[in-house]
Amino acid sequence: MRALNSGKVIEEFMFHPYERNRALAASWTNCDHVDGDDEPCRIFKELYTTENLGIEWKYLTNYVFDFEWAVSKKTKENTRVHVPEDRVFITRESNNTDH
Repeated sequence: MRALNSGKVIEEFMFHPYERNRALAASWTNCDHVDGDDEPCRIFKELYTTENLGIEWKYLTNYVFDFEWAVSKKTKENTRVHVPEDRVFITRESNNTDH
């Protein structure tokens, strides 16, 4: 587990559709430019999840554009298809290069 409250501001927050203790949160990284480094710093969005209303946060991935829980009331009521309750749809920059 990695703490989300490490000087980061939650920019986006999404509760789970029917499990009230679960949520997703996104935060932007800080731009810490290192002296002597000619490379521009990169700022990107990181995604975290919690299962206990934010007491502990688990890091999921970085360079995130958008995210959404894969489950809904409709998928839960559909008995023909099983969608895991922790499944998340994420769009991200796979090359880890863009802001």
